[in-house]
Amino acid sequence: MHDDQVLFEFLILEGAQAGLSWDTILKRRDAYNEAFDYFDFNKVAAYDEE
Repeated sequence: MHDDQVLFEFLILEGAQAGLSWDTILKRRDAYNEAFDYFDFNKVAAYDEE
């Protein structure tokens, strides 16, 4: 895999999975998409405290 956005998504989902089942994480994937601006790492990097 060489797509940075997909790799970022995998990183976020893997971190969220710690202690939970993959089934649980994948059911919440849409919510993670919205929470992390559809895994746009440039937007996430620009997040501030607000």
